[in-house]
Amino acid sequence: MELKTFGDGLQFGMELESVLIRVFEQMANAALPLDLQEVMRSFAQACKKRKTYLETLFKDSIYSDMDTGVFQPIGCLQSSRYTLDWNDIQVAAVPGIFENMMIAEEKTGRFYNDFAAQIKSQRNAIALRFRKMAEETAHQALKLKELKLA
Repeated sequence: MELKTFGDGLQFGMELESVLIRVFEQMANAALPLDLQEVMRSFAQACKKRKTYLETLFKDSIYSDMDTGVFQPIGCLQSSRYTLDWNDIQVAAVPGIFENMMIAEEKTGRFYNDFAAQIKSQRNAIALRFRKMAEETAHQALKLKELKLA
């Protein structure tokens, strides 16, 4: 799917965060050590905050005019570069789940960076926020790597 408008990008970001929330919450409820469960809960909470921001931005942009609202063209991003297919996630396979979550966080971060690049000229403040969101996902990916190695 091509993401051609600001609204398309926001909706896709909400979908990515929903997948991450679901997986992190499943991991937090899995048979993991308590400290790992807490880390997974904190990651899920960070994803919820990002999703809430995207939802608010989408709702606020609906009421803007076409030039600055959700229908504002942003060029084109290919969602296939960032898609997370986790419908049949098996949290029980803990060693593999950390690797898959690192990949998911990296894809999500890449999406936010690419989205920020597409909107920077029209919405610089929002682009800066997306770059910060990309940094957050990179931090989570690094933490997952550390946990995997421990």
